[in-house]
Amino acid sequence: METTTAVGGVKITETDFNPERITLDINDESFAAKTGDFFESPVTGVISYGYSNYRVVTDKAQLPELKDGGAVREVTSLEKDADELSIASYNIENFSTQTANSKVETIATSIIANLKQPDIIRVTEMQDNDGATDSRTTDSAQSAKKLTDKIKELGGPQYQYIDIAPEDKLDGGAPGGNIRVGFLYNVDRVKLTEGTKGTATQSVAFKDGKLTLNPGRIEPADPAFKSSRKPLAAQFEFKGESVVVVANHFNSKGGDQPLFGKNQPPVLSSETQRLQIASIVNRFVSDIKSQDAEANIVLLGDFNDFEFSAPLKTLKGKDLTNMIEKVPLKNVILTHIKATHKYWTISWYRIIWPRPQKLILSILIHPSWKFTEGLVIMTLY
Repeated sequence: METTTAVGGVKITETDFNPERITLDINDESFAAKTGDFFESPVTGVISYGYSNYRVVTDKAQLPELKDGGAVREVTSLEKDADELSIASYNIENFSTQTANSKVETIATSIIANLKQPDIIRVTEMQDNDGATDSRTTDSAQSAKKLTDKIKELGGPQYQYIDIAPEDKLDGGAPGGNIRVGFLYNVDRVKLTEGTKGTATQSVAFKDGKLTLNPGRIEPADPAFKSSRKPLAAQFEFKGESVVVVANHFNSKGGDQPLFGKNQPPVLSSETQRLQIASIVNRFVSDIKSQDAEANIVLLGDFNDFEFSAPLKTLKGKDLTNMIEKVPLKNVILTHIKATHKYWTISWYRIIWPRPQKLILSILIHPSWKFTEGLVIMTLY
């Protein structure tokens, strides 16, 4: 099966984790390359094994010239339409009032220019107001304001941010940072359905066509969410249509055995928790669909797993469509695989939707200099 993508990368499949790839260790963190860049001449070095990965140890001065593969920072092909709702998913990576201004401007610019100002943006890893400082604060209003103010300053729309502050140090992430999921929404385009905002410990349900809490967390007291983010459901109104959007950030693959370790196949110990979380979210969706078969429901993640994995199959169930499965292979460019000491970290961003015929889907890479952050745009019509 061909797994090469349009930008020169390789896609992982259920039966192929690309063992032919190998890391170059040149002891120079300033060396920058993007997906699709290549060498025309052989690379010479010493084959080594460390931190559960094979690598070629060499020196930057000994490398042949790195050729530009042509990958560019993408701009969505979707144009703004008065009658279309656009939804995006964005990991802003430990964002707070302490975030460097250069990063704030990069994120704001990408939302305005590259994403063309989505109506709703699922946000991952908004930290509390003082970032990783362990002050016991969990509110993130000031952190969010830093981003929304910059978007407005650079000519973008006025976004409103909503989340539910987690209990201190119970949702994982950087100690003291209290990362959480939330939503930015364009107040001139969409309206948050009237309702009572939930607390960190209250569980949301669906009754009489509305969420009982808006926004509300899905079963936050369940043990499946220990040291992990609790899914956040919010209901929005657009052109007379109601849509329930669920922001997810499943537990990471930390603790999984390495791909190239002594145990084959490796034991994926972190998968158990993601399976439990997926079951809970799927149950929430099924309850809504049992009451309203035509309900509009969008799940967005950082699900921290592959589209063919057991957790994602469980999440999809019988009511939903995993839109990544509808994307042509050559266009799958949103997976960032990062080798760390003992495991693989996956950042997947996807939309799961019950009626795919109502979607126009565009996949793109967030315009960072690393080309490593993924985004998905969805349009409902």
